[in-house]
Amino acid sequence: MSKQYPEAAMTSDLEIIRVAASLIREYGDQANIEAAQRANALLEKGDLQAQSEWVRVVEAVEGIQSQIRLKDLGVADVLPPCTPQRLADALLRPVPQPHCAGP
Repeated sequence: MSKQYPEAAMTSDLEIIRVAASLIREYGDQANIEAAQRANALLEKGDLQAQSEWVRVVEAVEGIQSQIRLKDLGVADVLPPCTPQRLADALLRPVPQPHCAGP
């Protein structure tokens, strides 16, 4: 049975990382797909705030998975230590919103 994840109100970088890590534990290599599907569903519902937060989760999942792959390859040993806050700072920078033309 799938764990319940928040649709909205993931305001802090730490919350985003926790959700991303939980998705990785539950879905493994498919975690980014699961997060993207949730983001798309929220977009279809018109909940742009929640969709934006799930896009951040997708980015965090992909960043964490990249770090895991680097570590598995032995490359992470040459990288500087990464604390959750440094990871959040690197992965969760605001994404510019596209400007839409008027009606």
